Amino acid sequence: MEKIKTIIHQKSDKKHKDSFWYDGDIATFKYKDKEVLLMACGDIRINNKAGELVWDCKERNSGIKGGLKEDKDLRKIGQNYTDNYYWENNNWFECLYKKKGEDTWQDVMGEVQYHYDDAIRMAKKLIKDNYYWRKI
Repeated sequence: MEKIKTIIHQKSDKKHKDSFWYDGDIATFKYKDKEVLLMACGDIRINNKAGELVWDCKERNSGIKGGLKEDKDLRKIGQNYTDNYYWENNNWFECLYKKKGEDTWQDVMGEVQYHYDDAIRMAKKLIKDNYYWRKI
């Protein structure tokens, strides 16, 4: 049985599993004539209660009391405009795919994860899913 060849571009650790910490290519998977690229995508924007931007892709850790250093710190960020800090945008992990020899990656629409380990599992499942690959 052929194994999935895995190339990790960005490693995770116990304290950084959320997609928040990542951007760009995460891992490439190759299996038979198929390839899957796992990526972290999307913009991150966190505002304070006054509606001021305190964190985005360019202004890392500017204005959040105590800072953000690991996953547990992300609990400081709420969902409502009345919270001290709230998410305006967040990023995610998604997969692109192609068959060997093709130049263009295709997007796997609607399949996203927010946890590093779940995203790796998603990519490995996708690359071996013969039903999915028959549809393309």
